[in-house]
Amino acid sequence: MSAIARNILTFPVVALFIACTVFPGCRKPTPTPSQVDPDLFEFDLPARTTPEIAVKTAPDFERVALDGTTFRMRDGLDRITLVNFWATWCAPCVAETPELVQLYKEFRGDGLIVVGVSLDDEGFDAVKGFAAEYDVSYPMILDDGISDQFGGLYGLPMSFLVGPGGQVVERYTGRVPVDALRRRIVSLLSSGPDEG
Repeated sequence: MSAIARNILTFPVVALFIACTVFPGCRKPTPTPSQVDPDLFEFDLPARTTPEIAVKTAPDFERVALDGTTFRMRDGLDRITLVNFWATWCAPCVAETPELVQLYKEFRGDGLIVVGVSLDDEGFDAVKGFAAEYDVSYPMILDDGISDQFGGLYGLPMSFLVGPGGQVVERYTGRVPVDALRRRIVSLLSSGPDEG
């Protein structure tokens, strides 16, 4: 086969790859719990805390949540809030969801708030089935500028831990390191708002 013929045959494949990378409609469907194995993501860069946090104080915002209630960031200023930016098409986000659901159940009575901020282009149409599938009981809202108020995102998932008083105490890039996060939550709960 000549070089010209190979190039002509290669072009449609490359064009399709680029189109599926750029246009969200080509993304793979959301994995189900049985299809997602957290061990598959061990090759990812480990989630890390970044000391250079762009915002020191969590922005105040309010949005209508999936369940029809209104989530107000200011309502949690005397508590601990984990703001988790995610999407249904993000495999590491899907893998960490059961861990966040468990963490919320574990510390909800102590004052932990978890809010999932979805970056899905389809909005609640994509989130509704996902939340039911994963039994997500914490508020789920849509990102329409919230991520910009946090200084922007460097990938998904990305989470911000906000201590009592509204100070951003940690930023996690990648899957949340659940054991380290659990220890940090316990520390914040025991230290109170003035020492977090």
